[in-house]
Amino acid sequence: MRKLTVYLFVTALVFALNCQAFAAEFEPEDKAVISGMDGLSWYQGYTPSVRYDNFTICLPVRSEGAVGAITASITLDDPDLLLFRNEPQTVTVYPRNGVYPVKLTVPLSQKRQNGDYAAIILISGKKENGEAITEEFPYVIRIRDGKKNPEALIPELALSGELRKL
Repeated sequence: MRKLTVYLFVTALVFALNCQAFAAEFEPEDKAVISGMDGLSWYQGYTPSVRYDNFTICLPVRSEGAVGAITASITLDDPDLLLFRNEPQTVTVYPRNGVYPVKLTVPLSQKRQNGDYAAIILISGKKENGEAITEEFPYVIRIRDGKKNPEALIPELALSGELRKL
């Protein structure tokens, strides 16, 4: 299941970035391995980790247009959620062998609850002419070491008008 989730995430990112409607400024390099990935690329099944109350995600990124350093950060779609202990960090990364080795570590709240949290990884940099470039990557943070979520999943059954008459 875990590998399927990673595969779907990488596939969705690659598909979205390869659409003809726009040219991506930054692209994830799904076959690259950087420090912190335990020797596995996204393609091989790397998954972000939760260790010692920290969430860590490694994302090798390639850019044809960026020069110099780039910055990366991760934020939750819903800022009212109390998943992070403090403001998420922003890291500055320089390219190594044509790849930007983005590694984000965010301290998690002691009161975190198990669940899937929609997030955005924001990458920004500059082109050679000084023009600012950015790219947003959607991501789902999976927390499984927190408190049990008190909201039980209760399936709903809604009958159509025809079935109600019976």
